[in-house]
Amino acid sequence: MHTFNIIFIFSLNILFIYTFSETGLEDDDRECIKTLNLTVSFVINSFDKYNLLLEGNEEVNKFVNCTWTRLGYLTKNGIINPDALMKWIEKDIIKMDNNQTESIGHTLVNPCKSIKGEDSGDTAVKIPNAKAFSENDFDETDLHCLKELNIDKKVIIESYDDNDFIKEGNSQMNAFFTCGWKKDQLQAADGSINFTNLQSMIDYLLEKRKGVKNAKDREHLAKQGVDHCKDVKGDDHGIICVKMYNCLLKHIGELIQQ
Repeated sequence: MHTFNIIFIFSLNILFIYTFSETGLEDDDRECIKTLNLTVSFVINSFDKYNLLLEGNEEVNKFVNCTWTRLGYLTKNGIINPDALMKWIEKDIIKMDNNQTESIGHTLVNPCKSIKGEDSGDTAVKIPNAKAFSENDFDETDLHCLKELNIDKKVIIESYDDNDFIKEGNSQMNAFFTCGWKKDQLQAADGSINFTNLQSMIDYLLEKRKGVKNAKDREHLAKQGVDHCKDVKGDDHGIICVKMYNCLLKHIGELIQQ
């Protein structure tokens, strides 16, 4: 169930938080701040706690357009250069964790290639903010559940908030999640979570989606996440899945940030 993979893509964004402190600003950032007559505090405050840019701000758009053009992520014509973006991501990830692999760059950039904003700056702002899950990410289990439950893909995609947590209280999303988790043997017919399978799934995704090759590191993160969230309760099977997902997303992100 690919909807589960968002946890690990989101966790990567947490790793970049340090970049947007004053000490993390690079020469190109400072040149653009000077050229556009902005302030360092304005730029730093343009990112939220999850490292997402504020959208709809003309000055932010101009700043990102300036820095991305200087760095080659945008061409002179305002077109996104995905190859340059992937090299940047891979370079920064490898610098922080030698276990990361080239596939991470493709995982993060490929879904964003088709993003278009009102102008090149708006496009550049929207790309880092793009949700990890899109219509192209539904796997066979997801598609089977959509058909079985007669749910539109759009309902599922729009059930995630801007930080990829699931908005609780959506009965269709609840039904979709419990359907997928039961087919993937993460949840039993009586609604109980199979923590052994859940931990194995997290371990697998840590290796395949985050490139964590050290088995002990994977086991630690997976076990810590599951142990922290295993007491999650809900009024029905779907709510349990959704609450479990949100709990894992939050806690694993915090663990990686430590």
